[in-house]
Amino acid sequence: DPFLVTINPGDIKEIHPVTHPGQEFNYCVEGTVRVVIGENEIILNEGDSLYFYSIKPHGQQNVGDKRCRFITIILN
Repeated sequence: DPFLVTINPGDIKEIHPVTHPGQEFNYCVEGTVRVVIGENEIILNEGDSLYFYSIKPHGQQNVGDKRCRFITIILN
């Protein structure tokens, strides 16, 4: 299932990790997204992407001063 996610600055002050079966692909369309997966932190800028097993605790957060948008595709 693909989703276009928009996070405005300050919307998510603290990441509360989630888990779900399958795998997840994130593609940053606009802004800067901080992705935390377990103990790892990855910063995605426009045009960057990430693929991971979503059974690991994960979450996303805007770390820029403008909105961020990313496409996420969840594969079961």
